[in-house]
Amino acid sequence: MLKVPVYEHKVSINGLQYPLVTDKDIDFVRKTTELLQGRMDEIKSKVKVLDTQKLAVMAALSITAEYLDLKDLSDRADAILDDILQKVDR
Repeated sequence: MLKVPVYEHKVSINGLQYPLVTDKDIDFVRKTTELLQGRMDEIKSKVKVLDTQKLAVMAALSITAEYLDLKDLSDRADAILDDILQKVDR
């Protein structure tokens, strides 16, 4: 059976420490944490959000919307590529 490495990291988001157990290395975790913190800071600068939980949810919604836009774009590109490959195979 293939074992996936497990890493334990401590991350700081919005001034709070969180223990994190993941199969991702520290560089991935750092990039993820920086993206989330950056989005929270961006929202905080535009909206008066005092509650950390609301701020985190707003950041999660923003990142999720961006992800879905990129996924839709990727799906459309895949469909175009499939269409081209079908035409080439004919």
